[in-house]
Amino acid sequence: MRTIGILTTVAGVAVTVFAAVVVVRAMPDIQRYLKIRSM
Repeated sequence: MRTIGILTTVAGVAVTVFAAVVVVRAMPDIQRYLKIRSM
C-alpha cells in the first residue's frame, strides 16, 4: 500500500513539472497571441 502512495506522489510531481515546462515553453506564443488579440 505504501508503494502506491509513493508512486502517486511521484506521478503527481512529474505531471506538475511537465505542465510547468510546457507553460514556460509556450509563454512567448501566448504573449504574442494576447498582443494580437488586444489590438
